[in-house]
Amino acid sequence: MPRSLPPRAILLRRLAIAFAALLLFWAIAWLAVPPLLKSQAQQRLGALLGRSVSIGAVEFRPWSLELTLRDVAVAGPEGAATPLLRWSRAYVNADAASLWRRAPVIAGLELDGLQVHLTHLAPGRYDIDDLLERFKPDPKAPPSEPLRFALYNLKISDAAFTFDDRPAQRVHRIEALQLALPFLSNLPSQLEVTVEPHLAFRFDGAAFDSGAQAVPFAERRHGELKLHLADLDLAQFAAYVPATLPLRLRGGVLGADLALRFEAPEGADPSVVLSGRAGLAKLALAEPGGAPLLEWSRLEVGLRDVQPLARRVALGEVRLEGAQVRLAREADGRLQLQRLFAAEAPAAAASAPASAPASASGAGSTAPAWQAAIDRLAVEDARLLWNDAATKPAAALQFEAVKLQGEKLAWPSKEPMPITLEATLRRQAADAAPAGHLRIEARANEREAGGSVALAELALAELAPYVAQALLPRLEGRAALAGRFEWSADSAAPKTRVLLDSATLDALRLVSGTGRGAREEIAFKQLALADARIDLLGREVELGRITLAQPTVALQRDGEGRWNLAS
Repeated sequence: MPRSLPPRAILLRRLAIAFAALLLFWAIAWLAVPPLLKSQAQQRLGALLGRSVSIGAVEFRPWSLELTLRDVAVAGPEGAATPLLRWSRAYVNADAASLWRRAPVIAGLELDGLQVHLTHLAPGRYDIDDLLERFKPDPKAPPSEPLRFALYNLKISDAAFTFDDRPAQRVHRIEALQLALPFLSNLPSQLEVTVEPHLAFRFDGAAFDSGAQAVPFAERRHGELKLHLADLDLAQFAAYVPATLPLRLRGGVLGADLALRFEAPEGADPSVVLSGRAGLAKLALAEPGGAPLLEWSRLEVGLRDVQPLARRVALGEVRLEGAQVRLAREADGRLQLQRLFAAEAPAAAASAPASAPASASGAGSTAPAWQAAIDRLAVEDARLLWNDAATKPAAALQFEAVKLQGEKLAWPSKEPMPITLEATLRRQAADAAPAGHLRIEARANEREAGGSVALAELALAELAPYVAQALLPRLEGRAALAGRFEWSADSAAPKTRVLLDSATLDALRLVSGTGRGAREEIAFKQLALADARIDLLGREVELGRITLAQPTVALQRDGEGRWNLAS
């Protein structure tokens, strides 16, 4: 009769069997994964990109989850001798946390000898247009969760980017690119950091180097990359804007002084924070036909705490000066922006591969909502030009001296945010007099808003193109109003109310005919309304006091039953 083994021996035996099974699994994976991965990657990536993909060698260490891809190349368009993309070595060190996080957690990523070759074939056309079309996002696709990931110890060594500008017969090169980032992550994770933040490259022979850190990252638990850009003229890049975009770049000067800070405090999740300032001066954008659309003198943005991976944007002061926007309604009633930004329906087959992997729900909980804050917003001396070809005669108005100010703006926000808007109305003519002044003062958050509105000296004659759609006589006179508005989204007591303290029409005249044949059809010295209340949700109107001074009316109806005031 065989003797039973003691419990300890049974445990050791089971452990030995499990270890042997693990070794066997590692051996099979070590032998089988490289050729299988190479074959499938070449085939599937080639079908996805519509380009030939070649992989020289694949190495896989299942016991440490390390993967190396050597001599990878993605072909250029048909007939091109130079590959679009290639690298000599890509090394990925995956962390076992990827298994239970159900999201990529990468302890190290190294890319050596990366080379990218892009060709500008003609104005607005590139040798990657087929890829851009293939991966164009589907505007009808439902929003998906952002990809959740944790990437540590990123190193790109000896990379090069070549831009062949054939229309200009020039070649631009970024060479000897060295980039090291301690981490990029939107997942709570704490992995060992072994690289220092660093950026260096040569652009058309000019060298840039962010400099080395004086103290190792592991000791001080933070690092910083600094970028200074002084007066970069964007006009030289206008020819590179794709022809498919609805706008044309005519000018602009870009400047920036930014710092990308990496922090990994003990016992806390790491963070990547962008701060500093950025400015864009003398911007000019035009329609494809050349008509000016948007211009400004200067835009300054202070970045206080920007964490895109954490979906948080906190800005200091945002200041815009001398902006000019041209809006127009065409004869068919469409805004020119509707024509410019009319979405083309992309091929479903082209967009499906790009949208399929966008969901990362396996990463765990739903991604947090974006949070945005601006300490101070200031828009000074702006102008809005409005041309309306749908009226007869066509309207040509402008709001000038537009001034918009806001303090402590945030979204979402439960605290009231003060906002002030001022503007002057005028015809688009050099000798046109001011035709009205508007001022709005408000305090608002995501659930309620309230404030005051004041409109002074509104010249009704400037609204003639719109009045003519309903009335045949010319409209003259001036209008003014002062009032308040209240809005609340409180489910218990919602409200949308307008409270008019006063509204007046002065020296109003409806005049038909011209010259000696001009005749007043309706006229009065003043129509005044005071203490009016309009409840839009309750559909109620309360009028406090109405005063009409010195009215005259001349009504006529012809033999066909038409009134003299009808358009």
